[in-house]
Formats: sequence, C-alpha cells, structure tokens
Amino acid sequence: METLSPPAETRLAALEARLAQVESALRRIPALLDPVTLTNGTLAEWESPAEPWKHLVVRRHPWRKQLYLKGRNMTVRILVGSIKSNGFTEEQAAEDHDLPVEAIREALAYFEANPEVIALDHAHELYLRKVQGVGRGPQSVS
Repeated sequence: METLSPPAETRLAALEARLAQVESALRRIPALLDPVTLTNGTLAEWESPAEPWKHLVVRRHPWRKQLYLKGRNMTVRILVGSIKSNGFTEEQAAEDHDLPVEAIREALAYFEANPEVIALDHAHELYLRKVQGVGRGPQSVS
C-alpha cells in the first residue's frame, strides 16, 4: 500500500504555523534575546547616556568598559577597526554603516581620547579567546 505525502502547500502551512509558535515563545522570554531584537524595538533598558556624547552610550556588560554606538550592537573599537581596515573617510564610514557623520566623528574622538579603555577591552577579549581556545580574534587597531 502506497503512502501519499500531503501536498507541498499543506506542509508549508504546517511549518509556518510551527515557526510562528516558536517566535511567539521567544517573545515571551526577552531575557534570552539579544538586546537589539527586543520586541519593543528600543534599547532603553540596556543603554545609558554617556555625557557629553550624543551617539555613544554605556551598556551593561560583564567586562567591557568602552562605549557602544547608540541603538547598535557595536563597540567603538569595532567601528574604528572597520574604518581603519577599509581605509574609509568619515563620510564613507557613515555611508557604509548607515550612521550620521557626527556619530563617526564622536567614535573616533572617543577612541583617541580613551586608548587605555580600548586597549583593556581588547586585551580582555584576547585573553578570553585564548582561555576558550578560540582563534586569534580581533587585532589591535592602534
């Protein structure tokens, strides 16, 4: 006796329904989600203003001390590393990262004014990678 599988449309509808259930369950547990994907669309509970900066914020993190770009899961060091490795001008970096030029300038100014904070975070990240046995990781952007 031959068993027939349901039509593709029926299987697709069943998969979509199961996916919707998983997404619904994840929305009920926001603590497990990355702060950028929170359902309310804000990072207010994760970010605090960092005076005098307009585009940089403090994030709660177990060991990172450097500032992040407001509304982005990106540290200043990651942004500046991208700018330097690609040889971008401020305008090119702003376009590439979909940020205002003022945010790029703030990040560069913060990076130059706080080399010890950037270096400490970088060293800690390298140490954790070494302890965990994970490759070289990010390189210094000094």
